[in-house]
Amino acid sequence: MNRPIDYICSICHRETDDPVVIGHVERMSGPPFTRIACPDCAPPPDTEVPPEKGPKYPDGN
Repeated sequence: MNRPIDYICSICHRETDDPVVIGHVERMSGPPFTRIACPDCAPPPDTEVPPEKGPKYPDGN
């Protein structure tokens, strides 16, 4: 039986069973998206993580 994927690291894109919240991404519609990292990729506590950049629209914004 396959187990479901618990979390995907937003930095290395590997599965992790021990997620670390590294920030939130505000969206134009809907709730914010929580950024998750694995313990190997997570920055030290009290480190500011730059916001994740989403795709650009055709008009460049």
